[in-house]
Amino acid sequence: MALVPFSYARKAILQVVTSIDEDKLDFVPAGFANSIRWNVGHLLVIADRNLRHAANYQPVVPDHYTSFFDMGTAPAQWTDEPPSTADLIKYAEAQLEAVERISANGCDLPLAKTFNLRGTTFTTLSDLLGFLSYHEGLHLGACKLIKKNAGA
Repeated sequence: MALVPFSYARKAILQVVTSIDEDKLDFVPAGFANSIRWNVGHLLVIADRNLRHAANYQPVVPDHYTSFFDMGTAPAQWTDEPPSTADLIKYAEAQLEAVERISANGCDLPLAKTFNLRGTTFTTLSDLLGFLSYHEGLHLGACKLIKKNAGA
């Protein structure tokens, strides 16, 4: 079931966030454009946007998160205080719970609205969760590298 890899990836991200000192969440190493805080917020924004294609998904991430974490943003551009670690954790957990709820009837159900991404058509919740698991894994790798560079 596609829920298992997504749940695993999300819990791994949460483990990184909770295992690092708060002051290191905003560290951006040389050669990187973003911090751990940005990567986690970005995952929330992209997942929330794409999960809206699934029937019965209720968005959990505040709309203003896109100004911090959407594609093309970076901590160097922030002029306002970014969301707190506690809020990122709260919304990451809430989003996982929302995914568990919409997966309860099976992941092979068709999406309410199919969508295309770089030439690939996503038609089922399983397709979508597979993509989101891949995306979470990419950013988990980035978070681990940033954490290592931060000396944490």
